[in-house]
Parts: sequence; C-alpha cells; structure tokens
Amino acid sequence: DSSPKIIDPHDKTIGSMRSHKDAPKESGCYHYLRSHESKPHYIETGITESFSIHNRLDDSGFCIKSTRDASQHFSKSQITTWAYYSNLSESFANPKQVDLLANLPQAGSVISCRYYLRSNQLCVHRKVNSEPLQVFDYPYRSDLLILPLMRCFLGPLIYRVSKSERGTSEMVVPDIRDPVSSQFALPLFEKRRAHVLQQRENNMIIDSQDRCAKAYSFVGGNYDDNSIFWLDRSSKLLLCYDYKAPNGEKWRTRLKNHRSESI
Repeated sequence: DSSPKIIDPHDKTIGSMRSHKDAPKESGCYHYLRSHESKPHYIETGITESFSIHNRLDDSGFCIKSTRDASQHFSKSQITTWAYYSNLSESFANPKQVDLLANLPQAGSVISCRYYLRSNQLCVHRKVNSEPLQVFDYPYRSDLLILPLMRCFLGPLIYRVSKSERGTSEMVVPDIRDPVSSQFALPLFEKRRAHVLQQRENNMIIDSQDRCAKAYSFVGGNYDDNSIFWLDRSSKLLLCYDYKAPNGEKWRTRLKNHRSESI
C-alpha cells in the first residue's frame, strides 16, 4: 500500500470494534511466570496477556486486540492495544493504525494513544486524563516495523526480522518503561536482531496439543543473547519464551487457552 491511511479517520473512539465481527477467529492468553535465581521452579506472577483476532464485517481487514493485565501485580496497571490491518493477508508487523489505552493507578493517570500512518509520516495522538490532546509526527519508512507491545505480535515479527538483510531491522515500540514519564506510550525507535537457533527444535504441549516449535534469538530492548523464543514452526505464533532480568530473576511467558480456526 503506497499510501497507508488511518482505518477510520472519523472515528475518534480509542479501540473501536464496531466495524469488526464479535466472534474472534483466533484467541489465546500468555501467562507470565517468574523464578528467583536460587530456585529452579517457576511460579505464576498474576500477569496475563490475552489476545483475540477479529475480521472486519466486510472481511476487508482485521483487528488484533490484546490486554496486558497486571492488576494482581504490584504495578496494578492494565494496558490494552488494538492493531488494525487493511487486508486479511497483512503482516502482523505492518498495522495501519494502533490504539493504546493504559490505566495506571500508581501514576494516577489514564493514557490513550493512537499511532497511524499517513504517507511518509507516523502520526501519534496522545492524551493524558483530561489534558489537551498532544500531536506528534515522525518520519516513516516502509521498511520500519511496528511492534504494538504484546506477545501475540512477537512471533511473526521475530520471524520477519530473521529473514531480513543481516537479520536486523529497525522497529517502533511504544515506550511503557516508566508510567510517570511524560514520554509514556510515545514511540521508541529501536534496532532488533533475530536469527534461528540451529538444532533447537522442540515439541511443546499447548492446551493438550503437541506443537512443533523452533527456537530463535531476538536481541534488543529488554532482551539479550540469553533470551530464547519458541515459535510455532507452522504459524510462527510465539508459544513460549525465557529471559533473565538484570536482577537475576528468570522469567517465562507461555501461551495457554489458544483457539484458532486453523488448528
């Protein structure tokens, strides 16, 4: 698409799904687990990340809705993203519009944000509580990938980066590192590297189903060479990943309750 446009320029509602089908064609939930360096087993953290994929009513595109719920965690936060695509074969790495809504009790704020593509610009609208709308424009190139934060986008994006020249791509990621920052939800432009880990294949049981998974390295942002990402060999959906935090804690995120028309 040489001239990407906002999906519905007249709809100011963040996360509008009124032009999409209620029943998802795919859904699932990632569970975050943690293990201290001295303990071999993982325990649930209470953080989950659910997602669902909905076709448009006229099947001209689709939307991926995903919610990271940390309300049972010390941060008490909840972040939802909606990524909109203009045709059914669109890559997960190329949404035409991304809406974000963050409920941040510790910061005492509710932040909404919209990313959309207009010609050679990435336009970002940001609103904090009842404050005036902020508008930002950034240069955009067609090879710039967009990662709408959540785990459901990671698998296809990792695979795409691994197939790019030198296994490196630049991408846009909303910045959610500091809830009280004036830059919260504004774009970070980061370089990420990805490659398949040779001889690393595994069969994983997901919801009592045997899934063939292939291991990838994905480096950049919070992830270093110690992180391992397991992608479904067929669909490229992320099934599980492990990484080690700077404080020595080991984290694992695993897919559960996956439902899809294709499996």
